[in-house]
Amino acid sequence: MESDTALSHIGTAGGKAATVNLDDALAELLRNDRTGERQDDLVAAAVEAWRRRHVNTEAGAVVLAALADMGLSYRQIQQLTGIPPSTAHRWANPPDQDE
Repeated sequence: MESDTALSHIGTAGGKAATVNLDDALAELLRNDRTGERQDDLVAAAVEAWRRRHVNTEAGAVVLAALADMGLSYRQIQQLTGIPPSTAHRWANPPDQDE
């Protein structure tokens, strides 16, 4: 895949499907840490994307739990955030995991 190829990713931004090209994705994920070696940069970017996913999921879970603790129903959370009630509930109440 060439670096100027546009990639559509699953999800929406403001109700529209988001599109990003590979150079923009690498710049966002690696900032100034690019090596210039294509495979190394792609692997490092994938690792960073995975790390961010976990961090964002954990932070989102804490925020959603706080909204629920304030007394908002999951339906109200959906109306305010666009996050489906089942997703908000699942994130706010994650299963216990053994480390």
